[in-house]
Amino acid sequence: MVTIKSLRARLPFDMDPASPLHLGHIFDTYGRTRVLLPLVCLTGVLFLILNAASLMPYQSYVAKHESSSARSAHASRQVRRVAAAAGNRTLGFQKVFYISLPFRTDRQDGMSLIASLSGIDATHVPGVKGEDIHIKAQPPGWGSGNGPLGCWRSHANVWRRMLDENIETALIMEDDADWDVDIKAQMVRASRAILANPSVVTNTTEVKEGEPYRRDWDVFFMGQCFSRARKPWTGPVVLYDDPSMPEFDTLSEQFQADLNAYGAAKGQRAIGRAADIICTTGYAVTNKGAQRLLFEIGYKNFPSPVDNMISFRIMDGLIRGMVMVSPAISMFRVGGIRDSDNMAVTGDVKDNSDGSSPDLRNSVREWMKGYMWPDTPIEQYWPPVEVASG
Repeated sequence: MVTIKSLRARLPFDMDPASPLHLGHIFDTYGRTRVLLPLVCLTGVLFLILNAASLMPYQSYVAKHESSSARSAHASRQVRRVAAAAGNRTLGFQKVFYISLPFRTDRQDGMSLIASLSGIDATHVPGVKGEDIHIKAQPPGWGSGNGPLGCWRSHANVWRRMLDENIETALIMEDDADWDVDIKAQMVRASRAILANPSVVTNTTEVKEGEPYRRDWDVFFMGQCFSRARKPWTGPVVLYDDPSMPEFDTLSEQFQADLNAYGAAKGQRAIGRAADIICTTGYAVTNKGAQRLLFEIGYKNFPSPVDNMISFRIMDGLIRGMVMVSPAISMFRVGGIRDSDNMAVTGDVKDNSDGSSPDLRNSVREWMKGYMWPDTPIEQYWPPVEVASG
């Protein structure tokens, strides 16, 4: 505690009490100091508080920006991780099936070859002939012939198998399917595009492990021979670059028209809502989709071929469908009677090596010719076997 006595002791020894710096003046000065010092401290504290407050918006912006960037980076890594499954031996689906009538062993050989060379596990499902379907099992009023009837029952059997075996997703193909040698990379690109954008079906942005294409759709067409992008079914569309896509001018006219309608740039594929689909050469189905397909096109009456009926039910809003344009899976054709099991076709029996597939950049069936039969001398292709003597 400061006292008058202690202040007097602090005066210089020769200080005159009568001097202007006498004890009273010093005491008065010290008193003012005691008042001013807290004011100075308070001012400093207020300055710091106000300055900090002024920095808060910037700090909040930085934190928000860093948080947003971190979330974006995490989402990108998650998309890539989940999409990697699209390059596995079932292209990201739980199963891959192909339908083939039991007597078409020639087509089964072809499917086994291209699946093996592509690193794909494909399971054969026996097809059904329409004339073998009992009249009681046929849709009432069916009038589209035995070929389309057997085709429908063959596909319906796969849908039913998905339900019986609780298969979540399956790629279903027919035995004349063909695809690009780059099919796995193509499907990974498609998966990344799907997951990095809101769903074209439900607008969800959710990304889940084990769902490289999400599962909010019923049917995903990627092997149609015809589609038509038109309102009101087109809706949102995802466009993405694919360096293995065919040159635009080589595509079928209907796919050129679709890509133009979607606003795709050169080298871009599109994934949108399905409408007016023809052919079931290759399409994926979810378990929920299998339920809806079997109910709408099986349990209930229907009059038309299976591909038409799927399109009709999609446009009726009863089935949710997506479509890839241009398709990743094409229909292999050799010309003549071997090209169809659905109708009588007249013509020459041609060799498979004469066939081709539209709308593919590098057909695996075409590539297989050079891989299996290289243009090399026979002694190099089949080197002589050395037999040990004695």
